[in-house]
Amino acid sequence: MIGDVALELQTTEPAMELHLDQLPVLSSVTAILSNVVSNVPAVLMLKPFVAGLPDHDKSWLTIAMASTLAGNLTLLGSIANLIVVQRAEASGVTIRTSLHQESSALSGKNTGKHPF
Repeated sequence: MIGDVALELQTTEPAMELHLDQLPVLSSVTAILSNVVSNVPAVLMLKPFVAGLPDHDKSWLTIAMASTLAGNLTLLGSIANLIVVQRAEASGVTIRTSLHQESSALSGKNTGKHPF
């Protein structure tokens, strides 16, 4: 029991100091981590902090949403993105980083135009 209390104290304080209880902050931290270390490692890195947050369910849903969207926002955010770029280049097609971000941002909107 003492070990559980110590773990809770260690994870609660940093989570609250970083304001991870605020959804925009948690989303931003998750998105940045997902692009730096990839989605799964980012979620695993955040796991100890979630224990110190008041609403675990909302926190996990926020992390799931932010890591999923972040993985599609940049080329480096997902291994699948890198594979597509590599295969495209092998076929003579170059995908610029800015073009990928534009298409990622537009994919949720029904514009009728594709930026490629």
